[in-house]
Amino acid sequence: MAATSQAEFYGKVTVARGRKTPFATWLARVDWLLFATLIVAFLLSGVVQYVNIFLLTAINILLQFLLLFRINFRFSRLIYPAVMVITIYLLYVGILYMNSSAGPSHYIAFRFHDIITALLILNYILVRRPDFLFTLGAVFIFFLVHGIINWLIVSFAFQLFHPSPGIKAYNFLIFFGMNEKYFGIHRSQGLFWEPGVFQIYLNVALHFFLFYKRQKFWAGLALVSVILTLSTTGIVIAGLQMAYAVIRGRGSPVNKALIILLSLPLLIVYVEFASTVVTDKISGDRAGSYWSRSFDTRNGLAIALDNPFGIGFDPSVYQAIAKQNIFNIQTNIVTDRGNTNGIVMLIYSTGWFWAFIFLTSTYLQKIFPEHRLLFFLVLFLSMSSSPLTFSPFFFLFTLSGFVKSGPLLRPPSR
Repeated sequence: MAATSQAEFYGKVTVARGRKTPFATWLARVDWLLFATLIVAFLLSGVVQYVNIFLLTAINILLQFLLLFRINFRFSRLIYPAVMVITIYLLYVGILYMNSSAGPSHYIAFRFHDIITALLILNYILVRRPDFLFTLGAVFIFFLVHGIINWLIVSFAFQLFHPSPGIKAYNFLIFFGMNEKYFGIHRSQGLFWEPGVFQIYLNVALHFFLFYKRQKFWAGLALVSVILTLSTTGIVIAGLQMAYAVIRGRGSPVNKALIILLSLPLLIVYVEFASTVVTDKISGDRAGSYWSRSFDTRNGLAIALDNPFGIGFDPSVYQAIAKQNIFNIQTNIVTDRGNTNGIVMLIYSTGWFWAFIFLTSTYLQKIFPEHRLLFFLVLFLSMSSSPLTFSPFFFLFTLSGFVKSGPLLRPPSR
């Protein structure tokens, strides 16, 4: 190889005078231990049931220990308010459990594990001060790329998949999908148990790439990925974020009007598509999803009004009440089931007071503070459509609201 071509070849990795390429810089700026921990924490917040949750929990505990080891087991003073609130909350949960007819305590153990996981990740970020912008970006890119590859394989090579024991999903290596189509296509679910869970992380990724990293390619891929989930909630949230981005974007009113005008055909198609999905979920062949969520919301709120201090974390306690349908809610579904509304679950599990505290703290979160109300709506609507409020992912935002610090993420200067 000639000298010139050698320089060109090695220039793909490093450039002259020891300077790193953008890709090498990106690799160096990512905190890979935090990256791995966030991946596992996200998976604990809705991974497909094919994965052994006990093994994943064990891996998470090991990663949490490594995080503490890297910072010499130090705790930031900035996190003390969060520690105090969570200590009081967990004591309250323990008292609630001892005064209830709940079954085995492993439900409380998992809740404790998830909340403490979020707390330790937050502490690591505050003590070590890693490049959180690049690390979180790498996490979202991982899920985006995997999700697109997953959808392509499910759509064009489903013959490679086989049924997963005990669950509805089919799998091939680390790819998952359902043996059904919706509007003629497979729904994208990534590594999560259903498309409605996957859309949560995709919409947060969309927010991240729109308003923080400001990378149009990844924001566009996140939007396409949300659409491929065919999730009603996901499509509505993504549309809300895109509309906000156009309205609040830089530029003169004339330029904004021109952008809206040029985007009008795409907007009409998007609205028509979203309307079709919503209509089908409410009154079409897939109306069962709407009936389930409607019953869960009304029944959960009725239980919360009847038990203002909460009934605890044990789902069997809730299911016993739901099975009896003591509030005589008219529904077409089997009522002996868990609740899918995370906001309502928060209220009836540990009472109205703690729900108010945690929702207020979620609004005041320090991770994505630049467009606080918009991001709160993203989280609130997502929590309302999934039973993941107590997961490490959501509690990471909730606990950050108690932290006495400035924003943990700042968008780069334009």
